[in-house]
Amino acid sequence: MLKREIRAKIGIFVIAAGILYSNIQFLALNYMIYTDKMRMYSDSPQRKELVGIKERYKLLKKSLPEHGRVGFITDDINRAYNSGADYFYAQYMLIPVLVLNSSKPDIFVSRFYNPVKPEFLKEKKLEIVKDFGGGVMLLRKRGS
Repeated sequence: MLKREIRAKIGIFVIAAGILYSNIQFLALNYMIYTDKMRMYSDSPQRKELVGIKERYKLLKKSLPEHGRVGFITDDINRAYNSGADYFYAQYMLIPVLVLNSSKPDIFVSRFYNPVKPEFLKEKKLEIVKDFGGGVMLLRKRGS
């Protein structure tokens, strides 16, 4: 009977020690990330692209009114893995301006991956107000 109690206590101690060790590792990792001693995916091309887009949206936001609605347009129809991500990212970055996936607003935010062709703009009846680079543009309906 005594051996069973000792084995149970040892088992509980081993489990508790494992949990404690795991939590210490987790806290140490978060502390290193928080204090910039370690960066997650710092050399990732996607991260570098995202940082560039973030800066472009910050500049674009300064060109928009504080509140209101803008449309969103992209040529990202061939990237199934990224479907909708650009739209949601634009919504997040431009808060409190409401970004709509609609052709009704007179002003549009764009995220293009290919050079914009004049025929495309003519067909959509749009003109470029300002190009922020990297496919991020502020567009408006012609005549608005």
